[in-house]
Amino acid sequence: MRRVVRVSKVGLATTGLLVIAGLATTALVTRSARAIAGDEPYCIQVADTQADYRPARTLLELSGLMMRAKIFDQHHAILVVGDETHPSLFHWSYHKARFVPGVLNAAIPGHEPVLSCESRRNYIGTLPALWAPHPESTYVHFSEHRIFRVPTSYQPRWSGGSSAFLAIATAAPDFEPLTVPWISLAPSERVRNVAFIAWAPAGLHDLAAAAPADAGAGEFGLQDASTGASKRYVVQEQPGVNATSIDCPVGSKAHPAMCRHRFLAHGHEFDFVHRPEELANWRQMQERLVSLFASFEAAD
Repeated sequence: MRRVVRVSKVGLATTGLLVIAGLATTALVTRSARAIAGDEPYCIQVADTQADYRPARTLLELSGLMMRAKIFDQHHAILVVGDETHPSLFHWSYHKARFVPGVLNAAIPGHEPVLSCESRRNYIGTLPALWAPHPESTYVHFSEHRIFRVPTSYQPRWSGGSSAFLAIATAAPDFEPLTVPWISLAPSERVRNVAFIAWAPAGLHDLAAAAPADAGAGEFGLQDASTGASKRYVVQEQPGVNATSIDCPVGSKAHPAMCRHRFLAHGHEFDFVHRPEELANWRQMQERLVSLFASFEAAD
């Protein structure tokens, strides 16, 4: 019995030390951020599992208990200082116990990290200790001309770099917000309940090249480009600018047929899934999705 009590005390003491050490990190983070920012507006975004980074909303999220990279090419946290159009970026180093200038791939055009926090003076001073109300919208800043405020009801996810994208939890043909947590769905259901907007030049060129220029005579105004048992429809309305590719593999009883629908519009690539029965409404679905993402666009 004495040994059990002794082990329990050692365990509690160890846990207590870890908690104290983790919370002590918050003091180091806040001191370093304030010293670097000075009188400039600033903010801090922390590593996330659903997106590259998300804004720190509590002081607890700046502690060693929570502020950790989730994958190998993430920083634990990024400090954004100054004008968000051309900000100065720093990453948190546990080894040096401070923010260090620079972030991964920032020097490579098109590979910059997405900014998900909004700079303001005394940013840390406005953070609650343990709990913050759920925000109504999510700020996602890809570049000077790619800024979005997405209602959190759409459960947005995103990634930066050369394959930048913004994804929302929704389903065709109406593209209303998903009413259950997207992450809780089975993998096959996740695919059916998500829509993307992306900026990938290689993908855009490949999609445009796949679509013939003499569209219009096929079913629903689409050209049949089927291969084998899989149905494929393509159309290019304006070479290199507006193009559509819809792939409808053969389904089964366990996995009903679904069509992957990709199209170009205004220099963006859109990607979603819909039922084969919705094929006749392909133009309306495209217009609806373009309008939806356009409604999220925001000026800095």
